[in-house]
Amino acid sequence: MQCVRWRLPQSIDKLAYRFPKPPAPFSQEIVRNFYHLDEYFVVDEPLKDFLAEELSDNIEVAAMDMRHQDGTPAELPYFAVKVVRSVECVATDRSVALIGRGATDLFARRVVNVTLDKDAIAEFANVDGRRYVAYPPFSMTRGLHLNEERIPPGISLFQPAYWPGALIATPEFVNRLSEYCDGGWSYNFWAIDQGNVLTAYLDLMRMLR
Repeated sequence: MQCVRWRLPQSIDKLAYRFPKPPAPFSQEIVRNFYHLDEYFVVDEPLKDFLAEELSDNIEVAAMDMRHQDGTPAELPYFAVKVVRSVECVATDRSVALIGRGATDLFARRVVNVTLDKDAIAEFANVDGRRYVAYPPFSMTRGLHLNEERIPPGISLFQPAYWPGALIATPEFVNRLSEYCDGGWSYNFWAIDQGNVLTAYLDLMRMLR
């Protein structure tokens, strides 16, 4: 079982990142102001300020050591940003996971519930300060259904509680965010149909090949 962090890594200040380099025959490194590293974003300072203003105390922020491919530091500061607001809104009795070749099951019967070692609590615990609870991950989700009445009004971006590796945003927030991303929204993030998550994701991966 692979757990997904619910907080920024405690070792973030000891890590160095390099601007990515595309596969051969291209050699020019990809310098952008927004990167998605699965569990958190890496952004430049103006984008960090935008997220802090929009999301207030619903994010964690830490300075990053960002470097070019030759090891020289980035010209501008970069930051790790983690969305830490979660809302328990997944309808486990209707959301469906793929558990094998053509076999599916409801989220309600596929819950992971682990008591963590003390060294893992700070980054991974999301229940009772010592447990990790998760529904089937994004990559195994056939269809996601939400209890929308549980989502507070006015919230623009959050983690669905216990659904690891995913965020839900309003279209309005996505449009505002895309104005700050110098790669454009199609480079940095994409939208997927909740009703057919896995199929939409696999179709996207085929298009990007």
